[in-house]
Amino acid sequence: LRDVLLRLCPPGRRTVVYVTHTLLDACLLADRVLVLADGRLVRDLPVDLPRPRLVADPALDRLRSDLSDVVRDLVPASTGGDR
Repeated sequence: LRDVLLRLCPPGRRTVVYVTHTLLDACLLADRVLVLADGRLVRDLPVDLPRPRLVADPALDRLRSDLSDVVRDLVPASTGGDR
């Protein structure tokens, strides 16, 4: 699906709302990542990385790590699940 979206929606040409729980997809596809919790916007992260984005790019890895920290902070410690 990631490749299809990249072909159909080149940057700057369309607005697309893509809902995902996959942090990598959010970092690779988005110009902006919105994090929602309990129906509220809790974080608005701009993605200023050049395209095409590569999974091996250290900047993309830092962005994914930052996004992971945001999501981790939203999960109550008592759940005990993998994050």
